[in-house]
Amino acid sequence: MEAEVKLEQQMIASKVVAVIGDIGGTNIRLKLVMLNLKKRTSHVLKEMTTVKSNSVNNLSEAINNFIEDCPTNQKPAVGVIGIAGSVKDNQVLSANLPNSWPNPLIGETIGHECKIN
Repeated sequence: MEAEVKLEQQMIASKVVAVIGDIGGTNIRLKLVMLNLKKRTSHVLKEMTTVKSNSVNNLSEAINNFIEDCPTNQKPAVGVIGIAGSVKDNQVLSANLPNSWPNPLIGETIGHECKIN
């Protein structure tokens, strides 16, 4: 509920904070951006950070570690994650993840764990 309210408030203001990611078997790359929906522009709030995929237990942990020091007004309301694999119903089955990670990755679960819509 908190994430939905945050997204609605940001969309009314036409600006949305988004976490953008690229997930691979070796590295996770994350960046935080402010999207201006009216002007169709963006600017970086937090530069790209790279962490080893096997240094965290799952994607939610990586995202939460990345955003934990962000001010409240810079917490993401949405997330866009690129990952190799078959996507169906907001779930991705990937052979490219560390063996210890849950597979498939479930978008709703990650969103809930990270308070992202």
